[in-house]
This record gives sequence, C-alpha cells and structure tokens, in this order.
Amino acid sequence: MQIAITRFPGFCKMVERAIAIAESAAEEFPDKKVYTLGRLAHNDRVSERLSKKGISVAISPEELTAGDVLVISAHGAPPSVYEASAKRGIIVRDATCPNIVKIHDTIKKYGALCLRARQCARLFCFFGYLFCSCHKKKCNITGSIYDDKRNQ
Repeated sequence: MQIAITRFPGFCKMVERAIAIAESAAEEFPDKKVYTLGRLAHNDRVSERLSKKGISVAISPEELTAGDVLVISAHGAPPSVYEASAKRGIIVRDATCPNIVKIHDTIKKYGALCLRARQCARLFCFFGYLFCSCHKKKCNITGSIYDDKRNQ
C-alpha cells in the first residue's frame, strides 16, 4: 500500500467561504482597513495572500477604529466581539460557519434552562471540543452562552 500526503492540504468549505468573504470585503471597501479576527486559516500562504490584498489580522475589536471592517472567522466569536464592534462603529462581515451557529443556538437554548449556566457551559464546552477539536472553537462555543474573559 502506498500513502501519498499532499504538501498543500485544503480547507473545509466554510474556511474557504471565510477567505472569500474577507477578499470580497477588501474589494467592497477599497478605502477602508479590513481586518480578520485572528487568522482565517493556519496557513502562511493564505495569510500572505490576504496581507497582499491589504487584509490584516486583529486580535480584538479594540484594535480597530470606526469605519474599519472586521471579518469574523468561520470559528465564530463570542457576543462581546459583536457588541464591541457595534459600539466602536466597526463594519462586521460574519463568516461564522452555519454548523457552528447551530451549535451556538443549541447551547443558548439549553444553557438558558440551566440554573448553573457556568457548569452547563463547561459541559457544552467539552461537547464542543469533541466535535470541533480546536481550543479556539471550544472557547467560542462557550462564549455563545457567556463571555468568560479567561477564554479570550
């Protein structure tokens, strides 16, 4: 048996979608600064390509000013990111994966039923970790119920 490993693995469709949303935001707003909330893909070639198109990486909305454009990655973001962006006058382009949105909605629905939301959030966080297998996604899923500053 022969196993071939590609030098350039691809991305899931929703990461490709997030990259396309960022590129179209740069075209739609040529006179504005466009940022992504973290890297859209853990790939240096993609980061370089986006950088050449004038798209920078930001860690939080506090780094941006009114009128800047922020693209949310396919992993999503906690409510505080959307709230801070709105308060600062930042234009948001949300590229959150629809499957992640469904998980967030489910957690909000059942988390609201729990008297101890933090305990439920940890349980869902673990649930999210199993399905998303990424620390960043795990924190964002937890953030869909509450914003825990330790997870950002």
